[in-house]
Amino acid sequence: MNKIKVMGTGSSGNCYSLEINNEILLLDAGFQYKKILKFINYNLEKISGCLISHEHRDHSKGVKGLVENGINVFALKSVFNSLEVKNHRCKEITAQKRFTAGNFTILPFNLEHDVENIGFLIKHNFSGKKILYITDTYYCKYRFKGVNHILIECNYSKEILNENLKDKMFLRNRVVQSHFELSNVIEFLKASDLSKLESLTLVHLSSANSDSELFKREVEKSIGFPVNIAVEGLEIYL
Repeated sequence: MNKIKVMGTGSSGNCYSLEINNEILLLDAGFQYKKILKFINYNLEKISGCLISHEHRDHSKGVKGLVENGINVFALKSVFNSLEVKNHRCKEITAQKRFTAGNFTILPFNLEHDVENIGFLIKHNFSGKKILYITDTYYCKYRFKGVNHILIECNYSKEILNENLKDKMFLRNRVVQSHFELSNVIEFLKASDLSKLESLTLVHLSSANSDSELFKREVEKSIGFPVNIAVEGLEIYL
């Protein structure tokens, strides 16, 4: 069955699987390899590859284990350098340059973070489904047409952050300069073509500076479309 599944989301680890036509594409690998293997029910033969957004360990912890067990990992050179991983399964990619993984065609694009970071526009060549994945950024300058499924970070709200970190300006500023804020997510979505949208999932909510019910309610009110909140084990059928 075609589906997106959440292994984990947030600072403790990020990993999602996209399964279409019995083929799996992993989005980030922020857990140890053995946990990821269990997450995909040990179906290594189904995996077409793993996309890594950036070098931070909550997104890249499992890279070494994946490549050592025969899985192609697609990431920026900075990711492999940071992890000190060298393997023929390490596939260096460049923003704005399309590539393929199995029957998926992927366009990576630049995002704004405190390290080099990219998002992914993914199209499955047989089903035609388009999936957009954006995480760990405070801004996305691109707009996308005809997307069917969106996974997008909605990390914090200004009000909650300001209240929690009013005496810790360094920490506050780091969050502001590296993660997507609720109102900015809403602005991005309202400026996007949602005419073919089938599912929208908010990912990477801060454990301290978010409110999942508030975020769900505000985004739904703004764009007039049902919203999922990513939690461990969530399955979204395509």
